Amino acid sequence: MSGSVGSSRRIEYAAVGDATNVAARLQALVPRHPGQHPRVEHHARRARRPAEDLVLHGDVELKGRREPVTVYAVLGEGSA
Repeated sequence: MSGSVGSSRRIEYAAVGDATNVAARLQALVPRHPGQHPRVEHHARRARRPAEDLVLHGDVELKGRREPVTVYAVLGEGSA
């Protein structure tokens, strides 16, 4: 879910939910692994067209998740 939140004095755009949390956790992994390609979770992989620039990275344990998340590396893009 996403949208504008706040009051007439201060308003911000926010996104909340499981997909947002997974994306934030994956983004947090990049600084610990410099030189690696950005990663996407398996649900995002299915939505991405074309998928030829993705390669299986493996399962990753993420904080707040009971099960590992299958992750793909994005090839052809610079390091984050």
